[in-house]
Amino acid sequence: MTRILSLFVMFMLFGVLAFSQNRVVTGKVIDADGNPVPFATLKIKGTNNGVSADANGSYSLRTKTGDVIVVSGAGYQLAEQSVGTGSAFTTSLQRNSELKEIVVTSAFQTKRTLRSQTSNVQLVSSEQLNTVRAADINNALAGKVAGAQVRSQSAVALGRPSVVRLRGENGLGVSGGPIYVVDGTIITNSQDVNPDDVENITVLQGPSSAALFGPDGANGAIVVTTKRAKKNSTAVEINTGVTFDKVYILPQHQNSYSGGTNSDFIQYKYKAGDPEGWKNLDGK
Repeated sequence: MTRILSLFVMFMLFGVLAFSQNRVVTGKVIDADGNPVPFATLKIKGTNNGVSADANGSYSLRTKTGDVIVVSGAGYQLAEQSVGTGSAFTTSLQRNSELKEIVVTSAFQTKRTLRSQTSNVQLVSSEQLNTVRAADINNALAGKVAGAQVRSQSAVALGRPSVVRLRGENGLGVSGGPIYVVDGTIITNSQDVNPDDVENITVLQGPSSAALFGPDGANGAIVVTTKRAKKNSTAVEINTGVTFDKVYILPQHQNSYSGGTNSDFIQYKYKAGDPEGWKNLDGK
């Protein structure tokens, strides 16, 4: 009797070991309506092992009992599938309800979806605008809008703002820059806009701008929407920036020859009656 029990225990252990070994499971990923989710991603939780489903949502994956398969797809929420004793699984994914369509604000605070726009409209969000902090919105737009040429000025050139030139000039001569529209009001100086107060910027080029703003927008328009208070929301935002400059090239000075009619340098000696500030030059 003891021998029979021992053999039974050994057979049970062998069965558990064989059952826990890796095996290939198959499955299909579908949505809430039962349609396949093509090219979904399946990954064993806690590892780097995974596969991609085919165009019909079908897949095969080598796994073992107790593993958890994380299933994801573009536009769908993550789902987890536990691997049990079966060898075929069907995983259903739910649509991601947090996806929102981008809204573009054009002239006169008219909001339209980006899909319904028939002209060249480019939207820059506040996160994209302040990736690298800039002094004004013109410099902040550099490299973020296709067809926009930003001619930056030196920081020491006071009263000389950056110049933005949009593609789609209306003549062969030198024309003016785009107009700036802040919350529906046309302004003349873009430096009055603080980039930290911007919610998003819509850039209109060429005829699309002229159609909305008339002749003033013939060279394009930069429509700025500022941030507003939100209901049941309290926020405190602190922005700061530090810039360090390092001189690349210093001019070379000659100290062998002096100027004027005297060929030798003269050493200054302070004497009574000279200005008080000249004492520091004594012996120079």
